Amino acid sequence: MHRRASITALLMITALTLAACGPEDEVGYVEIRKTSLANLDDVYLLNATPVRDLSRKGFAVVRQMVGPTTLGLRRGGHVLPLCEFRVQKNRLVTITLSGVDGKLKCAVQT
Repeated sequence: MHRRASITALLMITALTLAACGPEDEVGYVEIRKTSLANLDDVYLLNATPVRDLSRKGFAVVRQMVGPTTLGLRRGGHVLPLCEFRVQKNRLVTITLSGVDGKLKCAVQT
């Protein structure tokens, strides 16, 4: 009887561990660096989700789901797409934003 309870407990722990390894583990990372000064009211968006403190600090590292990703800028009520790239599982994508001729340019390194 004691052995049956041990096996049942072991199976439950195994099932819970496998359930924890679901689609949420399909993530990569995006590092965003700014080399130019920007308006502190600008909001950078990664797939429509705001990236906190990027305008103030000049850099951010964000955990992102695997797949196509868009970096945009919300300025004055308008959203401007800056670049599109693909996030891969357990990989880092580095995005460098720089101002060239009054326009924001986006360079992607995988």
